[in-house]
Amino acid sequence: MPELLEFDKLHNTRDLGNMQTIHGGRIKEGKLIRSGHLFRMSEEDKTKMETMVDTVIDFRTKEERQEKPDVVMNGIFYYPIIIMDRLVAGVTREEEADQRASRLFLEQPESAKEYMCNMYRSFAEESAVEGYARFFQHLLKRKEKATLWHCTAGKDRAGIAALLVEEILEAKKEEIIADYLATNDYIKQEVEAIKQHLMGDESVDKKAADRALSYLFGARKEYLDCYYDEINNKFGSFQNFVEQGLCLSASDVEKLREIYLREEVL
Repeated sequence: MPELLEFDKLHNTRDLGNMQTIHGGRIKEGKLIRSGHLFRMSEEDKTKMETMVDTVIDFRTKEERQEKPDVVMNGIFYYPIIIMDRLVAGVTREEEADQRASRLFLEQPESAKEYMCNMYRSFAEESAVEGYARFFQHLLKRKEKATLWHCTAGKDRAGIAALLVEEILEAKKEEIIADYLATNDYIKQEVEAIKQHLMGDESVDKKAADRALSYLFGARKEYLDCYYDEINNKFGSFQNFVEQGLCLSASDVEKLREIYLREEVL
């Protein structure tokens, strides 16, 4: 499992290092870091991050970046890559989008779940795939420090990016799923605060609303299943997706494994 990194204000920042591969190797530490937004980082966080990271990739929309801009850090290259260009309730986390979630889904839990399944299917659409392809071009460049990627919560867009990296590096499937689901633990307080805010109306069915918001703001294996299914529907196989969607050649994949894996016999 990726290691949760200790920061003062960043509660969902993880190093993929030490994840086991199906061939007995492990992902290198200090090279691949996933996170939520960096807007609230403290000065201590900033100083620590500057020692660890030399590249930040921001998957958020323009609106998200304007609303909560990342803290500017010394010596770190910053690249915005938009995965989805619209406000999406439960995913992009602008106030407008989350209020929309309240109006649409508070009393329709199953609709909320299907909404999120469709959202994960959209990560296999051309514009999103192009964004992830650009992401991998950055990863193909050797760096002294880590590449950090993030969205707002670090769950959906950043979560799919982590899944793709882990798949290409041949991490064990159970570890890939566990890494994705671990987000629920790290953003629990944030999600509870959102729930309290959105369920403040006395007329709201609290039980239904709690289920609906758990679907919207939580990580669920069903969402990954929808994503994998859509990849297979569109490309025929994950391998075809890597080659045709992410535009990674066999030599690119080998280079990624050379850069980010360490050999280890278990």
